[in-house]
Amino acid sequence: MTLRLLFSLITVLSLSGCLQEDTPLRIGTNVWPGYELLYLARDKGLLPENHVRLVELPAATDVMEAVMVGRLEGAAVTLDEAIRLRERGAPVVVILVCDISDGADAVLARESVRDLADIKGRVVAVPFDSVGLLVLDAALTEAGLTLNDVTLRDVPPGHHVSVLEQGKADVLVSFEPFSSHLRDRGAVTLFDSSAIRGRIVDVLVVRQEAIDDHPEKVSSLTRGFLEGRRVLMAHREESLAHINRRLQLSPSELQTVYNKLHIPGAEENKRLLDKSSGRLIRTSEALTTLMKLNGMLGSPPDLSGFITDEFIPEP
Repeated sequence: MTLRLLFSLITVLSLSGCLQEDTPLRIGTNVWPGYELLYLARDKGLLPENHVRLVELPAATDVMEAVMVGRLEGAAVTLDEAIRLRERGAPVVVILVCDISDGADAVLARESVRDLADIKGRVVAVPFDSVGLLVLDAALTEAGLTLNDVTLRDVPPGHHVSVLEQGKADVLVSFEPFSSHLRDRGAVTLFDSSAIRGRIVDVLVVRQEAIDDHPEKVSSLTRGFLEGRRVLMAHREESLAHINRRLQLSPSELQTVYNKLHIPGAEENKRLLDKSSGRLIRTSEALTTLMKLNGMLGSPPDLSGFITDEFIPEP
């Protein structure tokens, strides 16, 4: 166990192990622009503190581990992470689509790498067990290559800048705000998620027992996120300035980041999460197949009851 993960688990374990009636849901996140609407809603008093407590952890793997051991009732994760949680036995249910990446996930390289085909034989830094492998797979497929054509190094996004500057990798698979920091240091974008629209999705999940025991708190969570979206849409400049206290990007980078994210409202969420005809269940099934092919899954999990629109308020 890494020291970082140990510290993260100690942070979460310091919270009570059993959720009492008057205890808020503990919802984990790592740093990602799409999740910032939760913090915006909290800071604006739109996320009831007696219903929801946000817990920020260093990385997505830390968030997943805390959900697995039941020290978080829910989390903001990528759809593939939600599928892997189900595979590992965590009874998580998708209750809201936070955002759909439309360029915010990218394959970047130092300037000496000419194009996607030039990736062959290169060292690629990518967080293992992450959506980055799916982005890389799509980029390699476009170039007529496979994962066997590159040397992979497991590097968390927070270390990507130092890896680039120290020459320890030629190619990096990253996401905002880290990819903007890489471009600031001369990296160029070879491929991004706008080429695979709809595949990289971020969602809110909660454990089934939270739905069973505290549905009113789950409803507060989805309403709070959607209220954060409303504030962002109505007061974009002010909201982005507030959000940037955490992301620490230049004003132009911040605008670019949010232009690369599609954030569905309540009406679109209802359509996406519909049990019979919603797009998200089809995306989940296709993603499960792709993850299995790439060795990211063992046995594909049962996706029955994986998605619900029960907690999306009427638009």
